[in-house]
Amino acid sequence: MKTIMITLKDYVLIERNKQLTYNMPFLKIFGVRLSKFFPNVLLGFDVIAFDKWVSPHENESTYQAVERRFGKAGVELLRKLVE
Repeated sequence: MKTIMITLKDYVLIERNKQLTYNMPFLKIFGVRLSKFFPNVLLGFDVIAFDKWVSPHENESTYQAVERRFGKAGVELLRKLVE
Protein backbone atom coordinates (compact mmCIF):
# COMPACT_ATOMS: atom_id res chain seq x y z
CA MET A 1 0.00 0.00 0.00
CA LYS A 2 1.32 3.39 -0.96
CA THR A 3 1.45 6.03 1.78
CA ILE A 4 0.59 9.57 0.82
CA MET A 5 1.51 12.46 3.09
CA ILE A 6 -0.48 15.67 2.83
CA THR A 7 -0.45 18.81 4.89
CA LEU A 8 -3.34 19.82 7.11
CA LYS A 9 -4.00 22.72 4.77
CA ASP A 10 -4.30 20.33 1.81
CA TYR A 11 -6.60 18.03 3.79
CA VAL A 12 -8.89 20.92 4.73
CA LEU A 13 -9.02 22.05 1.10
CA ILE A 14 -9.88 18.53 -0.06
CA GLU A 15 -12.67 18.18 2.50
CA ARG A 16 -14.05 21.66 1.76
CA ASN A 17 -14.06 20.83 -1.93
CA LYS A 18 -16.09 17.69 -1.17
CA GLN A 19 -18.64 19.81 0.68
CA LEU A 20 -18.98 22.24 -2.20
CA THR A 21 -18.98 19.60 -4.94
CA TYR A 22 -21.39 17.10 -3.40
CA ASN A 23 -23.81 19.32 -1.47
CA MET A 24 -26.53 19.53 -4.15
CA PRO A 25 -26.23 15.92 -5.37
CA PHE A 26 -26.43 14.76 -1.73
CA LEU A 27 -29.59 16.80 -1.14
CA LYS A 28 -31.13 15.48 -4.35
CA ILE A 29 -30.37 11.82 -3.60
CA PHE A 30 -30.82 11.66 0.17
CA GLY A 31 -33.26 14.51 0.76
CA VAL A 32 -31.16 16.08 3.54
CA ARG A 33 -28.32 18.57 3.54
CA LEU A 34 -24.77 17.24 3.48
CA SER A 35 -23.93 19.61 6.35
CA LYS A 36 -25.98 17.32 8.64
CA PHE A 37 -23.14 14.78 8.35
CA PHE A 38 -20.26 17.16 7.73
CA PRO A 39 -19.87 19.08 11.02
CA ASN A 40 -16.60 20.73 9.94
CA VAL A 41 -13.78 20.30 7.47
CA LEU A 42 -11.34 18.93 10.05
CA LEU A 43 -13.57 16.01 10.96
CA GLY A 44 -14.84 15.39 7.45
CA PHE A 45 -17.88 13.25 6.65
CA ASP A 46 -19.37 11.73 9.81
CA VAL A 47 -19.82 8.09 8.80
CA ILE A 48 -21.21 7.08 12.19
CA ALA A 49 -23.96 9.72 12.15
CA PHE A 50 -24.80 8.79 8.55
CA ASP A 51 -24.98 5.09 9.46
CA LYS A 52 -27.38 5.86 12.32
CA TRP A 53 -29.50 7.97 9.99
CA VAL A 54 -29.64 5.28 7.28
CA SER A 55 -30.49 2.63 9.92
CA PRO A 56 -29.32 -0.53 8.16
CA HIS A 57 -31.17 -3.74 8.96
CA GLU A 58 -29.44 -6.33 11.12
CA ASN A 59 -26.62 -8.00 9.15
CA GLU A 60 -26.85 -5.31 6.45
CA SER A 61 -23.98 -2.95 5.67
CA THR A 62 -24.44 0.77 5.33
CA TYR A 63 -23.72 0.47 1.60
CA GLN A 64 -26.41 -2.19 1.24
CA ALA A 65 -28.93 -0.05 3.12
CA VAL A 66 -28.09 2.97 0.97
CA GLU A 67 -28.51 0.95 -2.22
CA ARG A 68 -31.82 -0.46 -1.00
CA ARG A 69 -33.21 2.95 -0.03
CA PHE A 70 -31.52 5.35 -2.48
CA GLY A 71 -30.14 3.26 -5.33
CA LYS A 72 -26.73 2.95 -6.90
CA ALA A 73 -26.33 6.74 -7.21
CA GLY A 74 -26.48 6.95 -3.40
CA VAL A 75 -23.77 4.32 -3.01
CA GLU A 76 -21.53 6.02 -5.57
CA LEU A 77 -21.88 9.37 -3.82
CA LEU A 78 -21.22 7.83 -0.41
CA ARG A 79 -18.04 6.20 -1.72
CA LYS A 80 -16.82 9.59 -3.00
CA LEU A 81 -17.46 11.19 0.39
CA VAL A 82 -15.53 8.59 2.39
CA GLU A 83 -12.53 8.22 0.08
